[in-house]
Amino acid sequence: MEQCNLLIYDIDMAPILRFVKRLCLPLESCFSENELIDWNIFETAALSNVTSFNFGELRLRAWLECMQHFLEVFEEACRSITVQYRDFRFLVSEKLKLD
Repeated sequence: MEQCNLLIYDIDMAPILRFVKRLCLPLESCFSENELIDWNIFETAALSNVTSFNFGELRLRAWLECMQHFLEVFEEACRSITVQYRDFRFLVSEKLKLD
């Protein structure tokens, strides 16, 4: 067991810290401060309290607009993803009602 503990202390942290500095920290600046709020539309806690038929769709559209350079046909992709989100939202809310 003592040998296992010694192995932990032999790890060179410099490459790991360099990776975080060069990749992870710059990536953080690519996301808005409200990024976690935007993902709220997929959380079961938020979906369990849905009072509006259109819950999350405006946020989803705003998020898609930020990602539009990844989508070939933006409007078609928006329609398709919105329909998929509605189905997802309905299935989750129905499942939560059963539980």
